[in-house]
Amino acid sequence: MSEVTILGQKFGSLTAVQRSSPIGIKNITWEFLCDCGNLCVMQKGAVKGGHIKTCVDCGHKIQNLAIMKHGMYHTREYNKYTQAKTRCNCPTNDRYKDYGGRGIEFRFESFKQFFAELGECPADKTLDRIDNDGHYESGNVRWATSEQQYGPGRRRKRK
Repeated sequence: MSEVTILGQKFGSLTAVQRSSPIGIKNITWEFLCDCGNLCVMQKGAVKGGHIKTCVDCGHKIQNLAIMKHGMYHTREYNKYTQAKTRCNCPTNDRYKDYGGRGIEFRFESFKQFFAELGECPADKTLDRIDNDGHYESGNVRWATSEQQYGPGRRRKRK
């Protein structure tokens, strides 16, 4: 019984170049050329069935783009966003008692919304709530200096 060849056929970003497993092996593998130029060996059934559409490197790039929708994952702004959100929403956070524990809510629905409100964080400033008893929400957050945060009439943050 002869096998139907897939030589030259394209599946997603992968083009079949040559069979790599010997005849008679149950899990047939082929060498595929990805659109990016990488050669990779994959199981024929997984590629033909649409389960694998790219080489591993391209798959990782696609996955990273899906995770990093805004492209600012390791930025100062994103760190401030996640720290504030965690202080308000995570009872195991060391600072929860000073924020979520006293009713402060984090009301931004996404990092995109947060960043649209505040923009880039200047090097000498950190995230501040204008009304110290108010929530993290539009109109009550700013990038502020230590003097603005701890100035006259402002409650000193606990350490």
